[in-house]
Amino acid sequence: MERVRRRIGHLSEGQNGTFDTAIATIDFDEECYKELNKYINVIFSLQPVLVSYETVELSYQETLGLVEKYDHHFSTVTAPDAAQINILLGYLIEATQKITNFLSSVTSFLSCSEVRLKKEFGAESTLLNEWINFRKDLHSESFEYRFLYTMRNYSQHHYLPVSNVDIKLDNIVIGERSTSNSITIDRDELLDSGFNWPKSLRIDIEKLDAKIDLIPIIDKYMCSVRKIAYRYIAIYKIEIQDCSRYMTELKRRFAFPENSTPVIYTGETREGQPVPNQIDQIPFFQFNWVNKHYFQLMQYTEMASSGSR
Repeated sequence: MERVRRRIGHLSEGQNGTFDTAIATIDFDEECYKELNKYINVIFSLQPVLVSYETVELSYQETLGLVEKYDHHFSTVTAPDAAQINILLGYLIEATQKITNFLSSVTSFLSCSEVRLKKEFGAESTLLNEWINFRKDLHSESFEYRFLYTMRNYSQHHYLPVSNVDIKLDNIVIGERSTSNSITIDRDELLDSGFNWPKSLRIDIEKLDAKIDLIPIIDKYMCSVRKIAYRYIAIYKIEIQDCSRYMTELKRRFAFPENSTPVIYTGETREGQPVPNQIDQIPFFQFNWVNKHYFQLMQYTEMASSGSR
C-alpha cells in the first residue's frame, strides 16, 4: 500500500481575502496520525448529543426572552386600550410556540442521548443503565420533570393549553405602576380533558393553583435536563482530559500562532504551490466547544446541588 504523506501546519487570514500558510518540514507519520485520531475521537462522540442539548438551551432561553420582552413592553404601557388585546394575542401565540419547541427539544435530546449510548456501549452496558437509572431517579423526584415530560405527550394527543398570559397593571390610573407577567395553563382543563394522566401525577396536579404558572416549572425542568446532560458528558471525563493534554502538547510542539487554524496537509506539494491541495482541520475549535460545555454543565450541576441558580 502506498504511503500517505501528511504534515502539520496552519492557515491564517492574509490580506485581500487570501490565506497565509505554513507547513512543517517533518512528516506527521502514520503512528502520529493514529494517536491524533485516538484522542480526538471523544469530540465526535459528544458533538451530536451536545448539539441536541444546545437546542434545548436555545428553546429555554427564547422562552425566558419572550417573557422579558413583554415585561418590558407592559412596563412602558401608558394606558390599557384595545390595541393591547392584539399584543396579548400575539404574546399567547409566541408563548405556545416557544414552549412547544422547548418540550419537543427536551424529548429529542433525551432520545438522542439514549440512542448514542446504546450505539457506543451496547444495550446491556453498565454505563447506559446507570445513565437511564439516574434519569429515572430525577423523574421520580421532580414533579416538574414528570409534569412537563407528560405534557409533551399531552400536547401530541390534544394541544398545548397555554390558556392565558396574565398581565397585571396595578394602580396605573393614579400614576403608580406594579407590573406582573406570567404564562399560565388552566388546571381544570388539563384534568377534564380526557387525557390518561398517571394517577400520582394527577393527584399532584390537583394540588396546584387553578392557573398554573409555567415559567417556574420550566426553570426546574431545565435544571433536571442540565443534570442529565452533565451525567452524560461526565461518562467521557477521562477522554476529555486526555484530549485536552494532547491538544495542549500539540499546540506547544508546533507553536501555532494565535488566531490561526491548525491543519494537516496530505499529499505532495505541487510545483508552484506553497502547500498540498488536501487540507484537513485539526479540531481544536470543536474540542474547545466540547470542553466549554463540560465545564458549564459541571458548574450548573454544582450550583443546583448547593441550592443556587
